[in-house]
Amino acid sequence: MCIGSCPAPLCCDCPSADELASLRADRESEWPHELLRFLRGAKWELKDAQTSYRSYLGWRRERQVDSVMDRLPFNARLIDRVVGNNVAGCDKKGRPIYIEKSGSVHVDAFLSCFTDDDILNAHLWQQENSVRRAAESSKQRGEHVELFTQILDLNGLSMSTQRATKFTKMIVANDNAFYPERLGDLFVINAPWVFPVLWNIVKGWIDPVTRSKIHVVKGDPRETLLAHIDASQLPAEYGGTCNTCPNSPDCCKSYPLSEFVALLPLRESDLAEAGLLLPETIKSGRNHKAVLELAEGGVAEWFWTLKDKEDIDWSVEFVPADPEFKVREERSRTERSRRRFTTRTRSVCSQRAAC
Repeated sequence: MCIGSCPAPLCCDCPSADELASLRADRESEWPHELLRFLRGAKWELKDAQTSYRSYLGWRRERQVDSVMDRLPFNARLIDRVVGNNVAGCDKKGRPIYIEKSGSVHVDAFLSCFTDDDILNAHLWQQENSVRRAAESSKQRGEHVELFTQILDLNGLSMSTQRATKFTKMIVANDNAFYPERLGDLFVINAPWVFPVLWNIVKGWIDPVTRSKIHVVKGDPRETLLAHIDASQLPAEYGGTCNTCPNSPDCCKSYPLSEFVALLPLRESDLAEAGLLLPETIKSGRNHKAVLELAEGGVAEWFWTLKDKEDIDWSVEFVPADPEFKVREERSRTERSRRRFTTRTRSVCSQRAAC
């Protein structure tokens, strides 16, 4: 996109003068609200708000946040298969709604296959999408809308989910720093008995003002949700009549693990590397040994696919080419499965020696 004067006025990538004027007008109308959000987030301490806002502007430049919406994060489809989620309509105050089925997350896939950046980039895209939707709602309603409404469905939550709370902590810290005062209401629904245990861990990371906006709904959530959201804006499974989603009526579809596996490999770089994989078929009860030579700092990865109720015992031994150097990491573990799935592991060579 060209900004300012353009030597090729007919270039399709260049916004017109009217489009630039509209962008400037939108920005001019939004920044006073943005400053107020940072002031409220800093409890009206001016110096703290200034520091936070400068950090926010630097973060947007560094992360290129203004171009985040140009494309979905590469792993977004994969994350959708691990955590059921969707955007719905708007609540009765015009605030955009985001729904997530965090209770049904495939924890092992979540932890094994995604980096912190993967999760943060997907969340960043979702936050910026909510910002865009709030701006659209503002224009439609003729009043400023800046808050978001979220529904967190915890049906299926178990203690194993505790292993993924590091991502919750990371996201909370990100939103506290860069999206202050954006949450309108968060409805926690279908919370099982284990929820209070995990909530005691998580709530300490959340600002008290934000905590006051989190509502744990006991029993059937439909009456509570419909008190805040028109039926036309809410999926059928939560008492609504919305049928505009591609997955309708299962708007926040929970996918089986096999559909997640079908989308592997994971990273953009894997698309090229996938052709370099060395496939091996090992029959039940047989042993197999493979030797790989790694360069300094090299990484080896394995993709296991198990069928039926088979288990696999495997180990990795690193042998430094130079005996003066020690092995940094050595792993051995057993994976068990009730269904067909793929696991991914990473092992790292000695810091200086080839292995």
